Amino acid sequence: MKLSRYVALLLCAIFLALPLVSCGSPEETTSPVTTDPPTTTEAWISDGLDPELNYEGEKVRVLARGDEWYYDEMSVTSEEVMNVIDQSVYDREAYVEERLGVDLTVEKRVIGTDYNALENLARTYFRAGTDAIDILASPSLQAANLTTEGVMWDLRQVENIDFSQPWYSQDFVDLATLKGITFFVAGDATLSYMRYAFCTFVNLELAANYGIPSIYKTVDDGKWTLDYLSTTVANIYDDLNDNGKKDEGDRYGFATSPKTGTDVFYSSFDLKMVAKNEDGELENVIDVDKFQSALAAICDLFYVNPGSITVKFIEGDLEYYKMITAFASDRYLFTNMRLISVESKEFMDMESNYGIIPTPKWNEDQTEYKTYVHDLYTVLGIIGTVPEEKLSMMGAFLEAFSCYSYNATRDVYFETALKGRYVRDHESRRMLDIIVESRYIDGGWIYNQRLDSFACTLRDLVEAKNSNWASTYNSKKGSLNANIKVLNHRFGYGSGK
Repeated sequence: MKLSRYVALLLCAIFLALPLVSCGSPEETTSPVTTDPPTTTEAWISDGLDPELNYEGEKVRVLARGDEWYYDEMSVTSEEVMNVIDQSVYDREAYVEERLGVDLTVEKRVIGTDYNALENLARTYFRAGTDAIDILASPSLQAANLTTEGVMWDLRQVENIDFSQPWYSQDFVDLATLKGITFFVAGDATLSYMRYAFCTFVNLELAANYGIPSIYKTVDDGKWTLDYLSTTVANIYDDLNDNGKKDEGDRYGFATSPKTGTDVFYSSFDLKMVAKNEDGELENVIDVDKFQSALAAICDLFYVNPGSITVKFIEGDLEYYKMITAFASDRYLFTNMRLISVESKEFMDMESNYGIIPTPKWNEDQTEYKTYVHDLYTVLGIIGTVPEEKLSMMGAFLEAFSCYSYNATRDVYFETALKGRYVRDHESRRMLDIIVESRYIDGGWIYNQRLDSFACTLRDLVEAKNSNWASTYNSKKGSLNANIKVLNHRFGYGSGK
């Protein structure tokens, strides 16, 4: 138990200057850690665990990413507390340790673009019988590789986990469960599940200069569609650097990335790939005609529309750093990026006001806006080397950790930071509710690496400027269906240990 951290935090609070200041934002302070549930705007939803649980200092060891966008997701030290988000992450660790009588340690590995690194390490530990970690905080895309290898515990066999609780994404849990077996959970336990939600940023001053009607009303009226976006940006281009050619130094109506910028539309357009049938198994649900129409429209927006620019992909999605800078410099009217973009210095220093709206629908017949969460958000599972007698403790940890996140850390990030500090207008705060409440992840992304990366087909075609979906799909359909059949059959292999 790290009770000495309380003193460290008190000393840290005296000297710590908190950054992230924006117009109209509430002042931020660092308060001492408390192991009591913090006060929130809503009633605290209990974790339902036995209040007398005490594991007498037993260790819970988590393997997680230590890269920049994930570093503060599972834990921070008192010396690393720099804002209210860090504070809540720190408080959560102290709360869970005190709540359960456990000693939490988080090993952070910087993996860069080696996205399979944690998956491979977990597999190596399991096969060698190495007792090194208990909880795997894995990139979601890679986690599915372990679902057919017997490396992870079936969480349905673990006491103290209540999958019906609101801190777990019910869409994810449903699709991540086959044959009544669940290896990973996603939801409010990890900040990336919200930070990696895509939205559309709009430069409100440019919108006013170009005479664009209220974009918020357009969203409310259900008219924020791909066609509306394409038509609106078609005549918005300025050769800012006066070099007589279109390049990244100019102003555009819309900017995107060819890879993740394409992935956004799987959810946004409700382009379904894989779903569960009545037997609880995965099946191919691709609407070829809709995919063909969507692909042609995306290619037209990305490459034909005179008001658009497609920023060349850089390994690790580093092109988004360039896009953040360009948007903050008034060079884009609209751009689709992750919510985490608002935490950048460029956004905080941006002089022009910006707004946040959902990503556009396919058409007005689509009743709801839907939000894509990039496939590298974090999911949590229990590695198979954990002895059976310790499973209930690991289940209690996941439940208490997720519960605190839902009741407190999520509220701090979403209400205090996003709405109260980063976002500058009331309408965008209202739009954030729509964006976050409409997060949807297709099963094709959850199991992408088990399906020979089929979900990447759309982005590959867009990047190649190839608008022929039908022929490409016909060449891959047999393999996709075969892979789905194998996944259904092999899912849960070796579970139960």
